[in-house]
Amino acid sequence: MVAIQIENKNKLMDYLFDKDTFHNFQFIEGTIITNHTMNILGNTLGGNEYLTYSAIQPIFKHVLSNYEPLTGFQIMLQASSGYTEKFIQKSDLQYSAENIKGLLLTIRTDQSGIQCTTSVLRYQFELDKTADSQWDQAIVKSFQAMGMDFALL
Repeated sequence: MVAIQIENKNKLMDYLFDKDTFHNFQFIEGTIITNHTMNILGNTLGGNEYLTYSAIQPIFKHVLSNYEPLTGFQIMLQASSGYTEKFIQKSDLQYSAENIKGLLLTIRTDQSGIQCTTSVLRYQFELDKTADSQWDQAIVKSFQAMGMDFALL
């Protein structure tokens, strides 16, 4: 797990709410805080199936454009199952591949800024953290490719 402090809040918000950067992620849950608090769950399909972020993004855009001021939000995303399978194969995770349930990215903000945290969701606890460090590196590389200014916490 790595925690990342985003230095340019507006740039990440542009990627998150106006571009398709996160469209292939599954949307687990989110909260938007303005004058009201809105909680959205992504598993409306039941069980372990979640909506994609692309299905939820218009709701966030609507709230952000119609309810001022934004005082905070938290969004939990999970890499698609197809991406997760490719990630496992590419990472050559011999011991933990069958134990990985998902690759998570949580993005939250408050008055102090935006923080992102990564995590690997497992079926059972294990000491080998290779998958975690490789997922951390993948997200850091993605933020670098976006030209994002950030600091590792």
